[in-house]
Amino acid sequence: MPGFLKISLLIIIPFMWLILIAQITGTVCLSYQGFAIDKSGNIYLGKSGNIEVLDDKGKLIKNISPMTSRGYRFTITENDEIVISTGNYWYRKDLSNNLLDKGEITTYEDDPLTRVKRYKYISADGSQYVMKMCFFRTNVYKITEENRVSVYQMPLFDYFIRLLSFVVYPSFVIVVLLGIIEWRKAAKSKFVRDALTATKM
Repeated sequence: MPGFLKISLLIIIPFMWLILIAQITGTVCLSYQGFAIDKSGNIYLGKSGNIEVLDDKGKLIKNISPMTSRGYRFTITENDEIVISTGNYWYRKDLSNNLLDKGEITTYEDDPLTRVKRYKYISADGSQYVMKMCFFRTNVYKITEENRVSVYQMPLFDYFIRLLSFVVYPSFVIVVLLGIIEWRKAAKSKFVRDALTATKM
């Protein structure tokens, strides 16, 4: 493998480990499972393994279990109850994380969140919110008649890791493909040299 490819791998692989470890340990969240707002204005963010609850100043209040380690959807009802759907089961909780009710999802109609939009939310007072990316940074906006106001912005470190992943993973694939191409060229050249040596003997 040429020297520049080896150097590229030595640079890329540590960053890949950083991204993977940050995701596995839950240090960063690169993909959200949705969001909701309660009557007190606290924001609920669906992350991998937990629903994070922040106050209106962005301070972490608590975490709520989504009852699964895989993908899920959730919302907050007008009664300030959390409804979670994991695809196989649904759960209803109060805002203190106490389980109130649960059921199995066997048909499309059994899922209470079938018609709930993951990245749009209408609060109990009728306010509309939307989760969108701005320059690849996740934001939650409150929509008003005049404009939209950001009520949540993806943490800077999470944003850095997301941008880094956009560069590191494609770069790794490109370097590996170039390495394979160079290896095949070297193998072909060796085969030709060996064949020429054999004919001279």
